[in-house]
Amino acid sequence: MAFIYQYYNTSYWNGNDPGIKTQMGIKNAGTISAVIEKVYVKNIISNWQESSSFTSFCIHLRDYNYEGMVNVEDTSYTIPYPSYYFYEFGNIQSNTNLAQNWFLASSNHYYKTLKKFTLNGGITWNFNLAFNPKNGQIDFYRAELVIQYKIGAQPSAIEKFKIKANYVNTIRAIDGKEIPEIVMEVNGVSSSNIFLIQ
Repeated sequence: MAFIYQYYNTSYWNGNDPGIKTQMGIKNAGTISAVIEKVYVKNIISNWQESSSFTSFCIHLRDYNYEGMVNVEDTSYTIPYPSYYFYEFGNIQSNTNLAQNWFLASSNHYYKTLKKFTLNGGITWNFNLAFNPKNGQIDFYRAELVIQYKIGAQPSAIEKFKIKANYVNTIRAIDGKEIPEIVMEVNGVSSSNIFLIQ
């Protein structure tokens, strides 16, 4: 699978930090309408001894809206983090110094959809999946992208996709520049970056 990544720099961490994003989509491949109940990214702290490491929460959603969707309404749910996590980004609004100093901590919107909506047959809902590590902090990151949806009277279905992201600190270019290399993989996605539900 070949993701088309867009590289950019951000000031999410009060610096000039590297970021990549790629467009993804959820397509209703069937003919019956599907209610998209939840879409969220659950970041995974790889070392349980670092449960207070907020820098691990850098895989997130962005650039999505509900234009063209029907029956859009507010929803409320929590991302099921392990009980030992010190932070649960996406579950609470925070007005702490962390939220004031780090853009992604300022809104639940970056980790989960805040609305549920109906996705009619043949229609695709697009969003970007992004990875913005703090410059020079951690080499590898893990997360899950979770989609919960309901078709007709059937019980809700849940699809989970593993995300692996790596940050290789520096690559020396011929001209002496140091270029960070950041890579993200999502397992179980079609070659067109579309999650199919049916």
